Amino acid sequence: MNIEEIPLPSEAKQGKIDGRYEVELDGATNAILSDLKKTYSKTEEKILFLPGEAEAAKIFEFYAPKLAEKGFSKDANVPLNNRNYQLNVWRSDGWLGGQAVAVAVIDAGKDAEGKPTKFLAVYSAEK
Repeated sequence: MNIEEIPLPSEAKQGKIDGRYEVELDGATNAILSDLKKTYSKTEEKILFLPGEAEAAKIFEFYAPKLAEKGFSKDANVPLNNRNYQLNVWRSDGWLGGQAVAVAVIDAGKDAEGKPTKFLAVYSAEK
């Protein structure tokens, strides 16, 4: 499944990612990509803004049935909670080779007004 085929929740929005978010965002995305690249040779990434009140559990609830329809099952071996993000990975190990979709909700601190800043990071990975 390529990155453009992965559905996005309505609350996820494109936006300009500027310097104040980069440290927290880069730390999370680099850790996720590093883990994915241990198993998969091809990875794609898409990063969008989420509202500060967005809950990771609700985001994962959005993805679970949509990915199950496409033959992906949740990988229970992936730790949900990490330093500043929560992550779920769904895998499909069909006869054409393994694929994965990873979804992370990243807490990138607070904006200039003191409101929480969150991101949705979506990954497509293939062996």
